[in-house]
Amino acid sequence: MPTDNFWYGTRLTERGNVFTADGYHTFLCIEPMRLFAERMEIPNVEWILLGGYGKLKRSWIESVMERKGNIPVFMIGSKLFKDVWRAPLIQEYPPLLYRPAEKTLPHCSECKYCYSVRQGKRGLWRACRHYKIVRQDKDSGGRHILGRYAAVSPQWCPKRPETNWRFTKRV
Repeated sequence: MPTDNFWYGTRLTERGNVFTADGYHTFLCIEPMRLFAERMEIPNVEWILLGGYGKLKRSWIESVMERKGNIPVFMIGSKLFKDVWRAPLIQEYPPLLYRPAEKTLPHCSECKYCYSVRQGKRGLWRACRHYKIVRQDKDSGGRHILGRYAAVSPQWCPKRPETNWRFTKRV
């Protein structure tokens, strides 16, 4: 079973072992910090979460920050943590949790191929008259665009980046 999208973490609330294993994505949540911050050896994990529960000192936070190496740190935004740290919280993520920016979907109402007819109090009736759609469908009036797609284009829209219009079925 692939484990790329699973993260296993240990929350330190008392002295004990930290789960780390090759082939697994692991993180460590240090909360409360008073027991571990200055004495604990940082284990081989991919991410460290620092919590603001209980008593907190800036020297404890700085101690962890000095020993963390290249491990990204996420400071959990509690009021106590913000008061003690007195700087913008560091909220880093491991590289695997960064996702590429999603492509924006075209809006039918902004498309030059969208044909709209007002239907009294009901609102607008929309049809797509894109040449690929008109050629594919028997109805030359275009394909009806359901109301839920007023803000974004339907799955069969030829302008959607991930759509292959030749293989979509009529909805």
